Amino acid sequence: MHTNHSDGSLSPSELVILAKEKGLETIAVTDHDTVSGIRECVSCGGGFGVDIISGVEIGIKNEESRGLTEIHILGYFIDCKNRKILSVFEKINQSKRNWLAKQIKKLSGIGIEVSSEDVKRTAGLAAPSRPHIWRAIEKNSQNKISKDDFFNRTKIGGDLFVRKDFELPLEDCIKIIHEAGGLAVLAHPGFHSIEKVVEVCVGAGIDGLEVKYFYGFGKGEDAKVVRRINELAEKHKLLKTGGSDFHDKNHGANLGSVPVPYEWLEKMKKRIQK
Repeated sequence: MHTNHSDGSLSPSELVILAKEKGLETIAVTDHDTVSGIRECVSCGGGFGVDIISGVEIGIKNEESRGLTEIHILGYFIDCKNRKILSVFEKINQSKRNWLAKQIKKLSGIGIEVSSEDVKRTAGLAAPSRPHIWRAIEKNSQNKISKDDFFNRTKIGGDLFVRKDFELPLEDCIKIIHEAGGLAVLAHPGFHSIEKVVEVCVGAGIDGLEVKYFYGFGKGEDAKVVRRINELAEKHKLLKTGGSDFHDKNHGANLGSVPVPYEWLEKMKKRIQK
């Protein structure tokens, strides 16, 4: 789940309150490349009886030759005071701030005008990202590009893609998660070449796979993808996780709509205790 400390729309407290309303007992808060919202979540969760797993979702270095494009790694049970991981987050987020002007210039080249100030206002507490640029474009009522085209053309391989000046390699990402006391899990494998990416991640020391997820491929196809990921988790003796990837009403499944077996969480806790 994500808050407005990255690309979600709710504050940490608002997210916790909504989780309580949905009857959830435990949630993992995994903002992109930051743990700045965790303290508020934990404080609010204590008052509402919702347990908070301190987490993060880290975008890793694109390495096309290894099949690693637009790959995200989830870190669960992170020590939010670990200096090394906080230092890495600062480098990642500074690279996002450096990237913003270049991405805006690229968009301007095809007639899409949006200012850095508008994007920063939209981002608020968060480092700027593509969702923030898109929201700023929407607010300006520009109809020169559709949402799907925007995200397809600005991702790696697209004609509007701009590479950031710092990207964290897969192996380094898993290492810093472990050093911060956490578990590293491959996020939403179904969006990628599943077997190849899982094989690379297993070789890099991944702890688990995000098995249950709403992909939006269609009920039958989603179920097929989830079954295959579950099989790979069993094959490689990996931990299993899942979730809604809730950002807001327009992104991800509805909060609480992707139930996850409690035994999966228990196994994660046992692994951490080792």
